[in-house]
Order: sequence, then C-alpha cells, then structure tokens
Amino acid sequence: MIEKWNKFLNKIENRFYSSVSDAKETCLELLEENDYNYNETMRAYTGMKAQIEGLIKKIDTTWDEKVVDKLKEKKLDWVDLLEKKNKLTEKLWEYLREESIKIEGEISLKYYDKVIRLMDEEFLCTQCSAKLEIIKNLYRAQYITCEYCNRVNTFTPSTKVGQLNYGIIENILNLEYFKEKKELEDLCINLKEKAQENKLTLDEWKNYKEKYIEFFKKYFKERIKLNIIYKERYEDDIKRKVEELETEEKYIKLC
Repeated sequence: MIEKWNKFLNKIENRFYSSVSDAKETCLELLEENDYNYNETMRAYTGMKAQIEGLIKKIDTTWDEKVVDKLKEKKLDWVDLLEKKNKLTEKLWEYLREESIKIEGEISLKYYDKVIRLMDEEFLCTQCSAKLEIIKNLYRAQYITCEYCNRVNTFTPSTKVGQLNYGIIENILNLEYFKEKKELEDLCINLKEKAQENKLTLDEWKNYKEKYIEFFKKYFKERIKLNIIYKERYEDDIKRKVEELETEEKYIKLC
C-alpha cells in the first residue's frame, strides 16, 4: 500500500509541474490569438490555476479518505508518510504561488509591450492639424492646448491602453523585482527566527529596515515610470511601508 501511495504522489507531482508549464504557454499564446484581450486571458489562467490547485488538494483528500485509516488498520508507519505528504503539499503550494506571480507578470508584460505602442501614434490638433505631444505614461484622458491655434484638444486613449491602469503595472513590477523581493522576504523570515531564539541584534534589524525601505523606494519610482498617476502617491506609499515596519517591530524581540 505504501508503494501505491508513493506512486500516486509521484504521479500528482509530475502532472502538477506539467500543468503549470502548460498553463503559462497556453495563456501567452491565447493573448495573441484573442487580439490581446487581457481580461479573457486572465480569466482563462484563473480557471487553469483552479484546476492545478485541485491537484494539490487531491493529495490531502485522498490521504484523509482512502489512505490513513487503512495504514492504521494494518499497523503501518503512517507518521513519516504524513510528514512527507505535508512537505510535498507545502512545496507545491509555494511553487504555485511563485509561478503565478511570474505567469501573471509575463502575461501583463506581453500585453504592455503590445499596447504601449498605441501611445506612439500621432495626435493632431483638430483645428490646425499641428502635431501635439501627449504624456506617454498617462493612460487616461488628456487635455492639450495647441501652441499654434490655442485649440484645446482631448486625447482619449484606447480601451486597451486604458486597461494599463488596472493591476497590469503591479504584475509587471512583481515579475521584474521577483528575485529581490523574495530575498527580502527570506531575510525577514530568517531574522524572525533569530528573534524567537533571542539572537537578533539591533544592528541586524536596522540593516533589514534600510534594505526594506530602499527596495520600496526603487519599486515605487519604477512604478511611476510605467504609470505617472502613481507619482502623487509616492510619499504616502513610502510612509505606509515605514508604518508597516514599525508595527512589525513591536512584535520583534531584539537582544
């Protein structure tokens, strides 16, 4: 029975990794096929992701309903198998979380690279046909006065360009800064473990705080480059991150 269970786990794990890879490839192809319909592509990925999550959940369901009681009946060592199962499901959930960030980021980046070109099209004055300059990283209506005839012109971005205001920029940044953000998260986990052992020093925590704030300064500045509407939020965003750190620090034991 143990051999059968191990074969089941291997089969699920192989199918899981294959499904994640297929989902990425399918969605990137779908984005082209549906003429860069971002919402439709993301809905498709959400459905695929739900099916992949079902594979992980199937491990726990099968263990609870078909395996553990039989192991106990036959007086087989089930504790080690339970630990192995838990480690596997934890690994798969974390892998899916990270790959989802990458997949959503790649879909968003591919969409951005395509539709941002629409902002390069000429915009002419409706009265004298003079070429007018628009703000290339502002994806909403712009009112531009012609310097030749003083006509006030309204530039309205296409629906596809307007879509860049909703989550796409964040997905791109989460992809671009994935490695740095993960390193920062891992460092935080390490420091919290040291704090629980009363081994975390004030200098170590200060160093982490500096890295944390510098990272988000860079992150938020890059976000402004991609969408200028975030410029007015920059100071508030930094303040929010500082406050989050201060709240977290209340629960950190320093030695």
